Amino acid sequence: MAGGPSFNCSANLEQVEQAICADASLSGKDRDLNEVYSDLRRSLSGNERQSLVDSQRAWIQRRNDDCSGSSKASCIGDAYVARIKELQEEKNAKEGEDAQLAKALAEQERNKQKIRQQIEQDNAGQESIMPVNRDCQLCWSGQEGCNEAGTLGPDGTITTQAGTAECCHVIGLCGN
Repeated sequence: MAGGPSFNCSANLEQVEQAICADASLSGKDRDLNEVYSDLRRSLSGNERQSLVDSQRAWIQRRNDDCSGSSKASCIGDAYVARIKELQEEKNAKEGEDAQLAKALAEQERNKQKIRQQIEQDNAGQESIMPVNRDCQLCWSGQEGCNEAGTLGPDGTITTQAGTAECCHVIGLCGN
């Protein structure tokens, strides 16, 4: 039913669930909780998702156990308000983490683009650029013994097994 809770009120229900079905305000809180829970669940995967499902099941059990007394509606309403707040905070934290990751990835891509532009400028007029190693991100040559492959870090530095490649001249991008 459109104004009912997120679950089927015609099923075999616990006393607390029957109270939710009978009260429009509690039904509304149940729908609100279901919306926040569903949004958060969709944003998670694997163990994080399973952990959320397990915590929701535990919350439902606590709600049913704690709110079976005489002031059922007040207890249920308070339980919903607290759980909605808890899940909303989790959702906001997750969105913040996702935004930070997106920002870091964008910064890494800008740094890679700067390196690519520098390579193009450094190699202008040369017939071709042959990468030293096709399995790496960047290849370079320079001083003697500095002809190897390395990894482009998020800050734009190039690192080899021997350390940071400050002495080397980048000659090409590999595997990109």
